[in-house]
Amino acid sequence: MLHRKLLLLFALALIIQGCGIGYRRTHKPNNFPPLDPIPRKLQLSQYGNPESYEVFGKTYQLLPTNKDYTERGVASWYGKKFHGRRASSGDTYNMYAMTAAHKTLPIPVYAQVTNLENGRKVIVKINDRGPFVKNRLIDLSYAAATKLGVVEKGTAPVEVTTIIPSAGFTPTIAANDTKAAKPATPKLPDTKLLSTKPLPLNPIAPKPVAADTTKPAESIEQTSAKTPQDIEYFLQLGAFSDKINATRLIDRIKLHINETITINTVTSSSGVIHKVRLGPIESIERADLLTEKLEGFEIGTPRLIIANVN
Repeated sequence: MLHRKLLLLFALALIIQGCGIGYRRTHKPNNFPPLDPIPRKLQLSQYGNPESYEVFGKTYQLLPTNKDYTERGVASWYGKKFHGRRASSGDTYNMYAMTAAHKTLPIPVYAQVTNLENGRKVIVKINDRGPFVKNRLIDLSYAAATKLGVVEKGTAPVEVTTIIPSAGFTPTIAANDTKAAKPATPKLPDTKLLSTKPLPLNPIAPKPVAADTTKPAESIEQTSAKTPQDIEYFLQLGAFSDKINATRLIDRIKLHINETITINTVTSSSGVIHKVRLGPIESIERADLLTEKLEGFEIGTPRLIIANVN
């Protein structure tokens, strides 16, 4: 009798272990890479949408809306280390689904992400927070990074545009992509929560790209024609209504570094603005080094700008 009970307990342990492995498995599904999701109306999650939050001593203020949002910046990606973990929205992160993380957009929301280096475009569902790394705009899932050609390099310049179905935005899709109207991958079941209290944002250490051992897919079905753009990088160091203040900032910076710094004067509805920019900079890596150097001189937090070459 005791022997039989031990066998039953052992079998139960194997079943539980098997379920755990199945939920956390990281091998690629047969339909990888998946098709882009079809944007639909979404209800904002009660989790991960506080008015503001703090990570690593920095406070982030959520945007009042995710409509009419377009921004350029640097994309990174995250994979195995976070597969199966709870995202800030309450969803479960699936590295093989077309999702992404953003620091300040209300979530969830769909967005079109364009790789400015190769012209590839994908649609993702933003349902997580991050990346909490300087000069980074969006963190892509492994699937999204694979389709955009970001996995091997680790980062890429991108343009992110939110998609609100009721607002009439039509994402750009290649004419020969006849399967684009199908849903992407089967959705994971929503995580059942044991409490009605808002989940913590779960800020964790920056997601290291180099440490991820996931290999890129050998062949990728493109969702858009390649239309790369000639771009260049700048660090915006300040913006002033008085040009004298902009000149003073340049004089202060040049005491520490010998780089090309210019004043870019623009006229907007609020008046004339004089923007102090360092650059052009040859790479994202160089921009990261200069950002760290400038912050060490307590000159503020430079903002990475990605501009078209004139």
